[in-house]
Amino acid sequence: MKPGSIALSRLAESYMKIRKQGDDEKALQWERLAMELGMRYQREYLILVYARQGDTETALELARLWAANHGMPEVEAPNILKAMVGGRNEMYEQATDGALASGQLPLGQAIWNYVASGAEEDKVFALVSEAMQAGKLNQIALFFPPAARYRQDPRFLELTKELGLIEYWQSVELPDFCAEEIITGLCE
Repeated sequence: MKPGSIALSRLAESYMKIRKQGDDEKALQWERLAMELGMRYQREYLILVYARQGDTETALELARLWAANHGMPEVEAPNILKAMVGGRNEMYEQATDGALASGQLPLGQAIWNYVASGAEEDKVFALVSEAMQAGKLNQIALFFPPAARYRQDPRFLELTKELGLIEYWQSVELPDFCAEEIITGLCE
């Protein structure tokens, strides 16, 4: 599956629903499917699932993979695990700042990291603009549940119009987040 494909977006949406519901067993089933398909995906929820179940070895291994997939040194895995379990997101933003400044992190991944860390809207949308101009936007980062606050920003609607998503959603079906969010011009 190609990044940005509708099939991949649907799989990611399904995983996000499972994640939101807190269904750990289904999340683990999703992990197995994703691995069989050779997908690279967000693992932070699964890290928490394994940590809650007391399997710190697996949680730490997933934290290493998460670090590698997010342009961070794998040696940061214990700190990432502690931050995830403790809910301290500023560590993600700081690590992303460093990796991005040193050129170790692609723009699309940096956007994902900043959204996951809850970075300021101006910071996220400045990077979105830069990634759009470079043709390296990972727009799915703006569609998962932690991105809800960014979808309330008027720049989100402008971005979705520019990408042609508004027309697509209105002709096919509105995105799942419209069931819970009011976004003027899209989810009304």
